[in-house]
Amino acid sequence: MEPDYHYGQIALIRYQNYIDVPGGIYAVDDIERGLAYIKSVYMEDEHIRLVSLNDEKDFL
Repeated sequence: MEPDYHYGQIALIRYQNYIDVPGGIYAVDDIERGLAYIKSVYMEDEHIRLVSLNDEKDFL
């Protein structure tokens, strides 16, 4: 199964600093590594959970 988003593809992103759709797809900036990821994002109590859009079987 192919990933929805491939490394190097261009994504149109609207900046916001809050989650308005639980489980929505967001670009997440990792400032320590200088990278960004496209993940499904969930708020759980005081924590944020990031979920990969690719199935584990994609990496086998």
